[in-house]
Amino acid sequence: MALPTKNRLKKKKHFDRVFRVREGSALKGSFLFMRYLDNGADTPHLGFVIPSKVLDKAVARNRIKRVLAETASRYLKILTGQDILVILKKAGDEGTIKSELESLLNKIGHIK
Repeated sequence: MALPTKNRLKKKKHFDRVFRVREGSALKGSFLFMRYLDNGADTPHLGFVIPSKVLDKAVARNRIKRVLAETASRYLKILTGQDILVILKKAGDEGTIKSELESLLNKIGHIK
């Protein structure tokens, strides 16, 4: 299941705002790097970046994005008012990446 349209970071300027702004915060895991920022809205917005240097096949990148989106969709209620950008740092199996995303999203949910 994909993220609802209202919960997606879509435009390049939105991705840049979350990634480049100094007021945002960051979390690092073994496989994932996450930047997040308060957006002043009731709904969270998420974006996923999987560089071609990490996974060279588009099929593999899209598969990981689907897994990340499905996992993140379960956390939308605790992430209200956040713009979140998730970047894959290195390749790993789906289960490990999924569990790391869950732990990072739990940290963001408890920080608010």
